[in-house]
Amino acid sequence: MEGASPGDDLLPGALCGQSGIYQVIHRAHRVTHNVLVRARELFPRCKVCGDAVRFRLVKQVSQPPFMRAKRVRKKSAGR
Repeated sequence: MEGASPGDDLLPGALCGQSGIYQVIHRAHRVTHNVLVRARELFPRCKVCGDAVRFRLVKQVSQPPFMRAKRVRKKSAGR
């Protein structure tokens, strides 16, 4: 959603127009929390409240670099 400003409620499934920290507002099952959403990603649905979840821009950030996950070596059971 281009031009979102703090205070606008954004819906799951909408395209994020600007990278930023977004407040996630659930129904009664979970307290409000913040997430990082990158530009051109879709706002996700909640597994519990589905499409009732809302997102609100808290702080716009420049495009964060894409970070690859580190590979974790599993220990062998015989060692």
